[in-house]
Amino acid sequence: AVTIASSDATKLQFSATPTSAPAASLTVSVPAGLSSTPDFYIQGRAKTGNVSYSATATGFGLSGRQCSST
Repeated sequence: AVTIASSDATKLQFSATPTSAPAASLTVSVPAGLSSTPDFYIQGRAKTGNVSYSATATGFGLSGRQCSST
C-alpha cells in the first residue's frame, strides 16, 4: 500500500474517485505485479500558496514534493 499525505489539508486533499470525499491522506493498494498506484485525485483547496505532499510505502521510504498555486 502507498499512503499519499498533504502537509496542509486546508490547501490540498486527495480522493480515490472524482466523487468521493477528499481527505488529507489517502492509502491506495498496488496490485501484485504492478509498479504504479491506481489513479487517484488531487483537489486544491486554496487559491494561492505552497503546500507539500508525500508518498510512503513500506520498504520504500518517503518521497516528498511541493506544489504551488498563484
